[in-house]
Amino acid sequence: VSSVHTLTDDLPLESLADQPGAGNVHLLIPPEGLLYRSLTLPNAKYKLTAQTLQWLAEETLPDNTQDWHWTVVDKQNESVEVIGIQSEKLSRYLERLHTAGLNVTRVLPDGCYLPWEVDSWTLVNQQTSWLIRSAAHAFNELDEHWLQHLAAQFPPENMLCYGVVPHGVAAANPLIQHPEIPSLSLYSADIAFQRYDMLHGIFRKQKTVSKSGKWLARLAVSCLVLAILSFVGSRSIALWHTLKIEDQLQQQQQETWQRYFPQIKRTHNFRFYFKQQLAQQYPEAVPLLYHLQTLLLEHPELQLMEANYSQKQKSLTLKMSAKSEANIDRFCELT
Repeated sequence: VSSVHTLTDDLPLESLADQPGAGNVHLLIPPEGLLYRSLTLPNAKYKLTAQTLQWLAEETLPDNTQDWHWTVVDKQNESVEVIGIQSEKLSRYLERLHTAGLNVTRVLPDGCYLPWEVDSWTLVNQQTSWLIRSAAHAFNELDEHWLQHLAAQFPPENMLCYGVVPHGVAAANPLIQHPEIPSLSLYSADIAFQRYDMLHGIFRKQKTVSKSGKWLARLAVSCLVLAILSFVGSRSIALWHTLKIEDQLQQQQQETWQRYFPQIKRTHNFRFYFKQQLAQQYPEAVPLLYHLQTLLLEHPELQLMEANYSQKQKSLTLKMSAKSEANIDRFCELT
């Protein structure tokens, strides 16, 4: 690490654009600005996207009104470890650096570079706080009081400490202690940090705008304004019509949800949670419905008008529509 700069409101970031490393900036996010979650997938082949991650993590969030950006750091069969940051916060950080002429090539959780072994903690004294790696993908920054409390509640098997360990903090096995050093002296750009890099999805690497080229960028934007306005005007009616259809579908999904699960209040993500609740409350019906779905996809001449499942009688009643009686007979043979 050639130089370290702390991101504060009064830091003249533009002055850093002339530094040798301005084209390869690694941004470290303080642990207190991140969330760490262990999620369970519906099945091992479940497709992970930004949207499905948001749905899975939604129930674990203290406030689901915020938009979070999630990074998968580990996946073992149906178990997934993720790290999240508020999208607005990350966007603000990147925008400040980008407009200052700094090219961010990595965004990482602070502490991911600390050495770590199974069943161990790594501690680095930062004068007023301790940077901690307590698990493979768990990083924290605590003052001495909270570190003592954490160690008392969850004592580690082993401990590697850079600096004088606080009183009352101990491990089951003898402490491995090193002289106090700056935490970033352990950072190496050669370490493979790809799994922790949050610069993906909508935050993919941007090309830095140099000072000399800013006026050209403004000119290009100005030239595009009229074309964009013209395009938007020609598409506004189609967009309005599309939004209207989406609202209608959303309302239909909400009505279906309330009909089957009136005791559970929900305002969005109906398709995802409908399957989840269906599997929990009517486990016997789910295999039948999946089989029915496969048959309907293979035979588009058939249409399902209504389906009723009796949990008491363990029976599924279907109301079908077809162009001919032969199609109905064929469906009965297949089922």
